[in-house]
Amino acid sequence: MPNYLSPGIYPREIDFSFYVKQLSTSACGMVGIAERGPLNVPTLVTSWDQFLRTFGGYSADGYLAYAARAFFDNGGSILWVVRIAHYTDITDPTTLTAVASTLTLVDRAPTPAETLQIDASSPGAWGDRLSVTIQDSQRNPDTAFTLLVYDGDTLVEVFPDLSLDEASANYVEKVVNGRSDVIVVTDLFSDTVAPGNRPATGTWALADGDNGLTAMADADYTGDASAHLGLYAFDRVDTVNLVGAPGVTTPTVI
Repeated sequence: MPNYLSPGIYPREIDFSFYVKQLSTSACGMVGIAERGPLNVPTLVTSWDQFLRTFGGYSADGYLAYAARAFFDNGGSILWVVRIAHYTDITDPTTLTAVASTLTLVDRAPTPAETLQIDASSPGAWGDRLSVTIQDSQRNPDTAFTLLVYDGDTLVEVFPDLSLDEASANYVEKVVNGRSDVIVVTDLFSDTVAPGNRPATGTWALADGDNGLTAMADADYTGDASAHLGLYAFDRVDTVNLVGAPGVTTPTVI
């Protein structure tokens, strides 16, 4: 270092080209198994509570939730999550083995016919915890109905005064599919409007959900570039600086 013998301003040039720039790890991407949530879609979560609402809690099938909790507990703020399941052909998205829980309700006609299909909002056995109750609407008991959704014994959503009339402001598909976090409904009589098509009153459970984890393989993690599956789902995200597959240690995935 030079010796300066008098006061003044002495410029000094420093070459920083040999320094390695440190990337921020505050924006992370994780791929793994979750209880619920969209499959092979990079989904942004910014808190542990949001992760719970979107992907569910801890699972014995994988370490994704544990890693997400640790990420947020240690100051992480931006987490892109890709939930995966098994494909019989990783290059073909239609071969997904995960299945959403479902239920088909019948109407009140003398000879009952199918009138309303209710599916869990995402694939997985978690949907088998859901049940729905159909009641007559208190405001319009002759033409409308109320839909209550339970997760186990807990009432989680209520949709009053629903209609099967597509022109109604309370049309069942318009109201439920725009607001529910746990179910999606399909009007099986969308071309016919009649009071008898309202679902019969009672309580029924959704069933037949499947996590799609049987025969899980490295290919389900690594994914497919053309279909944007697995790790390739992050091709759609430009802000990820750190990518991980929690709990997976196979050379292929790493």
